Amino acid sequence: MRAGLSGMVELEILVGVDGRALDVRIVKSSGHRVLDQAARRTVLSKWTFVPAMRDGRAVEAVGRVPVVFTL
Repeated sequence: MRAGLSGMVELEILVGVDGRALDVRIVKSSGHRVLDQAARRTVLSKWTFVPAMRDGRAVEAVGRVPVVFTL
């Protein structure tokens, strides 16, 4: 916020059977490395997801998520 940066980062996230992010890859940059890395770090350390299900069992899956930074 202090730097006045904004933008959208698109992330590809590998979600484990427990709903935690196992790996996060930047698919589309916001144009600001600091925002891209902040989005990646936050997803890896704090976000949880509902895991994908196959035949009634949780499975690993990949999904894409946009993260928007606005002032």
